[in-house]
Amino acid sequence: MAEAAQTAIGGTCTDRFAKVRNAFVANFADHGEVGAAFAVTHNGELVADLHGGWADPASTRPWTADTVANVWSTTKGVQATCYAMAVDRGLMAYDQPVVDFWPEFAANGKDLVTIGQLLSHQAGLCGFATPAGEPDVVSGSAAAARLAAQAPLWEPGSASGYHALAIGILGTELFRRIEGRSIRQFVAEEIAGPLGLDFSIGLPAGQEHRCAELIPPPAMPVDPTSFTPPQIAALGNPPLRAGFAMSPEWGGPAISQRPRPRAGAGQHLCPSDRATGRSGLPRHAGQGHRAADPQYRPCAEHRMRLGSRFSAQFQRRVRTRRGHVWPHRLGRLICRCRSRKRPDHSLCDEPHGRQPAR
Repeated sequence: MAEAAQTAIGGTCTDRFAKVRNAFVANFADHGEVGAAFAVTHNGELVADLHGGWADPASTRPWTADTVANVWSTTKGVQATCYAMAVDRGLMAYDQPVVDFWPEFAANGKDLVTIGQLLSHQAGLCGFATPAGEPDVVSGSAAAARLAAQAPLWEPGSASGYHALAIGILGTELFRRIEGRSIRQFVAEEIAGPLGLDFSIGLPAGQEHRCAELIPPPAMPVDPTSFTPPQIAALGNPPLRAGFAMSPEWGGPAISQRPRPRAGAGQHLCPSDRATGRSGLPRHAGQGHRAADPQYRPCAEHRMRLGSRFSAQFQRRVRTRRGHVWPHRLGRLICRCRSRKRPDHSLCDEPHGRQPAR
């Protein structure tokens, strides 16, 4: 551990958020981290922008400020932003049926499923119901057609169940039918480009040298026979290898010539856009739950087995016997909870902020 404790940490961090830097350093010193980057923006100010370690298991490429990594389900929030922009532009509404844009989706009794229900993981299509392999996951429209023809694994709208990979397959196909461009192309032209973001759906050609390699986690001691059909569909059919995210198939083909967008699709996501507000986010970001569930009731989450709520691809906080927690799409809690006490979620020496529970 002595060698790990000496890992060089680059970047910046304000004094007020020194605890963030300490936690980042401890991840290497105490928990065997190989390489990582972390940034925090507070009230519009970049208060922490840290990186360190190595971008490969062999420790031959340092993790620098220019290193990029696969961000897994964080992409769901980006896709949700694309849909919110489409709502702002009048191209769709969350309470519209999916079949308004995708008639084939009506198969097997799904004709009343709304866009809001699909985006909030309530459509019952959390994965393939018949055996699938890794090539099926990245088969684009063919995978979407297969899911659209499938019978839902539960009654749509009656419960939510994490659509781990399926939400990307279905969401990309539906968005293309609504807006005219793929999610990948829309993000490049309407979000990353105008805002100057170093973010892309898939890895652009010629950027392989910047990409950090993924190290698979240890196998979890689970009993596959205890899984429900929705759980198997969501995460076990096919079981996804970390190495698959490093393959050319996962990165996808280069962006093709842009098709002509539908009328009204010429706005950009930027802070000066009147439709977005000061934050730069569209007005309807995170509002999919209102269309799918006007009362915003908790509903059974088939995969994680806890009272969980989803909005437009964002998982909302829930109340458990241990207090309030915020389930994270990557499976970690972003706060520590104490029984009958408020969560200690503060890593900021802010004298006037909310104080952690004692």
